[in-house]
Amino acid sequence: MFELCHIEHQGGDWEVLRKWFSRHSSMEAHDAASYRGRDGKSALHTLCTNNAPLDVVQIVFSANSAAIDWDDDGGWTPLHYACHHGVDEEVLQFLISKNPNGTKDTDLNGRNPLHFAVGNQRKGLFGSSIFISLAEHGAVKAADKKGMCPLHYACAYGASRNTVEVLIRAHPKALGLTDVKGFLPLHYALSNCERTDCAVVVETLLDNHPGVVNIDFELKQHPLYVLANRAKNLKGKEETKIGQANALKCLNLFLDLGPAPTTKFLSALHTLPKWLLDKAVVHPKIQECLNHKISKCFPTAVMMLDFYALLTVLISFAFVVIESIDRRSDEALDDGVKSTKLAPLYLCAIYFALREMIEVLSFLHLGLFSVWFRRGTNWIEIGLIVLVLFWAVVLNQGAMSLDTFRTSAALTIFFFWLTFLNFLRGLLVDFAVFVSGVLHVVRRLGPFLLAMLIILIAFMQMFNTIFLETGYCDGYDKNQTFVDTCDPESSEAYRFCSNWRTFLSVYTMLLGEVDEADFEGRFATLLFVVFVFLVVILLATVLIAIVTDSYIIIRNERAAIVFWSNRLDFIVEMDVIRHGVLKSLSGAEEGENKDATNVSASNPTQLWKSVLDIFDEDSNRMEIWSLAFLYLTLVRLFIIFVIMPLWFLLGFLTAGVWWPSQWRKRMLEQKITDHTSKAPMSELKVLKDDIAHFQEGVKKQLDKNQSAVYKFQTDLDVLKSDLEAELIEVHGVLTALFETQKKMHS
Repeated sequence: MFELCHIEHQGGDWEVLRKWFSRHSSMEAHDAASYRGRDGKSALHTLCTNNAPLDVVQIVFSANSAAIDWDDDGGWTPLHYACHHGVDEEVLQFLISKNPNGTKDTDLNGRNPLHFAVGNQRKGLFGSSIFISLAEHGAVKAADKKGMCPLHYACAYGASRNTVEVLIRAHPKALGLTDVKGFLPLHYALSNCERTDCAVVVETLLDNHPGVVNIDFELKQHPLYVLANRAKNLKGKEETKIGQANALKCLNLFLDLGPAPTTKFLSALHTLPKWLLDKAVVHPKIQECLNHKISKCFPTAVMMLDFYALLTVLISFAFVVIESIDRRSDEALDDGVKSTKLAPLYLCAIYFALREMIEVLSFLHLGLFSVWFRRGTNWIEIGLIVLVLFWAVVLNQGAMSLDTFRTSAALTIFFFWLTFLNFLRGLLVDFAVFVSGVLHVVRRLGPFLLAMLIILIAFMQMFNTIFLETGYCDGYDKNQTFVDTCDPESSEAYRFCSNWRTFLSVYTMLLGEVDEADFEGRFATLLFVVFVFLVVILLATVLIAIVTDSYIIIRNERAAIVFWSNRLDFIVEMDVIRHGVLKSLSGAEEGENKDATNVSASNPTQLWKSVLDIFDEDSNRMEIWSLAFLYLTLVRLFIIFVIMPLWFLLGFLTAGVWWPSQWRKRMLEQKITDHTSKAPMSELKVLKDDIAHFQEGVKKQLDKNQSAVYKFQTDLDVLKSDLEAELIEVHGVLTALFETQKKMHS
């Protein structure tokens, strides 16, 4: 019997099974339909596994109707197998009609047939009517042992939008149900973000449950964290470009709803891969969120404290280095600088060390240490702390020789200023463009610099070969050390008499320092002309073009991305620190606490509103030069020229704490621009690729159907010929009848 049920795998001839049942008695048919084989499967289980036609299923069902409700060793009924293997819809409707309660039967893992049917929807096997039938008797509300209801399965297996809408209408509460991992259906939809139809499914879920964007998820359970993990795998392959575009659509749908700027949301946003994060930071809702955050009292205070500390390090280090050089040059003075003069450096180092320590502990507390570890800015700050402490000790002890001290101090000053520039690029968009522009230019100059180095070495060898052992090099000591060859006093003579001197001369010639008198021979003059054209003119022009083009790219395409990325980094740090410190100290969640700094800053804000009320008073109703008018004018002038400057100074001294929130917004908030309105070149390229793929598919389909078209044309020609022959025959018959009728009348 079971061999007969596997007929489909042997060619699809179910007639053998039909004949078997027709030739045997009802008792034998009942015994065959009741037999349990391996894993407790009956004949009906096997037929549903092998996609048997409806009449065969009806024959076996008639032999033993009770078997429709039997489950195998895994708890699967025939309806489970039918939904899992994707039988014809008419078979599935037959099974449902004969056993409606079977739609609620669950296997050992708590899954009902609807769980399996939505998985097959990705293959387009079932229509909406099937899911309506399966969901009618409460199966849509059942969750398996992992807490996943059919809507979870539909989103996980990439079901169509129509299927998702059917499930939502049948059980709207499923949108807010989480499984054992804390995942909603939205999480599973975002885990398929690269699929073409995923965006419309995500849109459907968000339209029916927009509040999901503001649910207080844990970081690793946040929908954006799930999206980030999937998006990180979409790189390095040509076919993933479409997947990246689909992932971006899903991200924009989520951000369009304006999620609340919580710590976990910003932290999850920060885990996005760079190609997707660059798109996210220029989204208007994210810009609005970052503007809202940066104008808060706590981020403003930390930013200003960082500014004060960096400025103190730059100024204090410059003064103590000069004093240390003076002391080292004067034998009558001790080499070491007094500790009191080094106190500002120690204090700044302690401030940065405490800030970095609190930041690390906060990231560890939220399980985000990898995010902190990957940020290059954090390592720059650690390097700053180490250098400040190192130099404080060196300056106090008077260590190092004078020459070594000068060189090392100069390099350290360069590093400190780079750190200051790095700080400013997160504060002002112009600095962000400049710093990122420099880095972008350096990256693009790699091949150019290598080519220029090769050319300089080639001309170095050629010039050295031409001048070697000539009158030009008479008197040159070949046994000079490397230090002697670099002596500036003798640099003018013997410029091409050693490899190193020649290289320096060629390099200075590149910069425009040329002495034509050195090239007296014909070949030397020709070589000089070639060098000037190839290196001085051609390479310099290429260099200018590369730098200009690179800076234009940064200015036009990357300016907003660079600035808002830096601002996001800073806001995430501040939120993580504030959230970690508050939770550690009070044990309360983020939403249960008010920012203490904001509470303390409410007084300046209210006071500023009162000041504005004075300027809002209508003085037009007052009589000019009346006592009330003069009094109001004097008060306004006093506020403008006395109160406001003192208030600004007070806020500056208190790191912005005593500035009204309106002032902080005015100084720190940046203009929101919609960079998503214009499709970037990458998206246009993806669209172009989609069109190309579509055209290729159409061409393949046309080629595939070409033979059918030719056959149709051949059949049409044959039919035409037959029709013409028949018409001729009919014409002959009519002619004969006409002649016969004519003869009869005559």
